[in-house]
Amino acid sequence: MKKCPYWTQEKLLLLDMAGSFEELGGIALSVLGSFPKHTHGNIIQVCGPISTGGFNSVEINFLVFRDAVRLLRQNGFYVFDQTPLEDCVVRLWKIWNADPANSGYCWPILNEIYLPIFTSGLVGTLLFLRGWNGSTGTRWERRRGRALKLNIAPYPNNLYEQILDSNGLRRP
Repeated sequence: MKKCPYWTQEKLLLLDMAGSFEELGGIALSVLGSFPKHTHGNIIQVCGPISTGGFNSVEINFLVFRDAVRLLRQNGFYVFDQTPLEDCVVRLWKIWNADPANSGYCWPILNEIYLPIFTSGLVGTLLFLRGWNGSTGTRWERRRGRALKLNIAPYPNNLYEQILDSNGLRRP
């Protein structure tokens, strides 16, 4: 399956140069803005555990997350693929975490990347993967999505089962 066409080579290069979470949010919004106009307000975003919750493994959670996005796209849905952000988020998180003034959860990831996405009017539906309630970030996404009156729904069970089966995983 071909990668998301809205993540152009130019936008992927911008990720490597981004120096802040706010810049990442701007890049993400530019990707969302490249979706066809008729999809604006109807784009889906997958929400699920990465660093906490789910399978309690960043690698497995990310694998499930990536497959969840891919399967929705494969089934004809317009889905914002946020997985290209991950390497840059980790790079910036390490810088943030090294600052003694910062401690605890890295809220700038949510407030400077995802809040602008949620308030943009481009994403209309948030689909939640199993195990979302064990994740600090995903609980925030659900609360914020509800407050902004986005459509909130569980990720389709039949597609989730495909992800588990194809990767030899058991339910979290």
